[in-house]
Amino acid sequence: MWQKLFMTMFIVLSFVSVSIAKDVTIGLEWDANVETNLAGYGAYVGDAAGGPYVAFADILKGTQEVWWTYDAVLGTSVIKYFVVDAYNDEGLRSGYSNEVFWVYDMLPICTATAFAATLAGDDVTFTWTQLDIERVKEWKLYVKEEAAEFAELALIEYTGQAGPQYSATETMSVPEDTKKTFIFSLVTFTENGVFSENSTEVSITINKIKPVPVYNLRIKVKVD
Repeated sequence: MWQKLFMTMFIVLSFVSVSIAKDVTIGLEWDANVETNLAGYGAYVGDAAGGPYVAFADILKGTQEVWWTYDAVLGTSVIKYFVVDAYNDEGLRSGYSNEVFWVYDMLPICTATAFAATLAGDDVTFTWTQLDIERVKEWKLYVKEEAAEFAELALIEYTGQAGPQYSATETMSVPEDTKKTFIFSLVTFTENGVFSENSTEVSITINKIKPVPVYNLRIKVKVD
């Protein structure tokens, strides 16, 4: 009597450029069968729930893991369904395991809008709005000074609390007797590493240059 197979899935993603993401590797693992005449397992993938499925691997007994690789292209979205069966020395096969699925979502993500910055002392509070929020994993905040290149300043994780506006606060340390202008931009990321275009740039100036001393102080007397 074959036992029912139960399967879990894990994913490794390796991105090579903005336009193409290759080597999206799906890992499947399951509990071992206990039959003494077990010979191995078969792994299958399909494009619809419940099949039909296509075999992609034959796994000898003693291993409860298999990998399946998919070439991923930005701008597409698919769902893949996976099952595993077991077979014995006589070639008899079990029924399929439970079905697991992987959602491959590489569609473009919306850019954050209404990006703004407010200065209070050395603290800069950023606010923005975000469409497509259900696909957002995090935002990355970038900063530069004048003609320099943008550099990552902070990673802001999406907490799952959807709202009309989002915010974060960062401290910009500026030495005394110094004036600096910072330019900021925000980029939105999905779980699969797809990222948006840069948001509109905003700038703030922190001026710690003290006024020059007051000279030639005089007294004026007015008598009514």
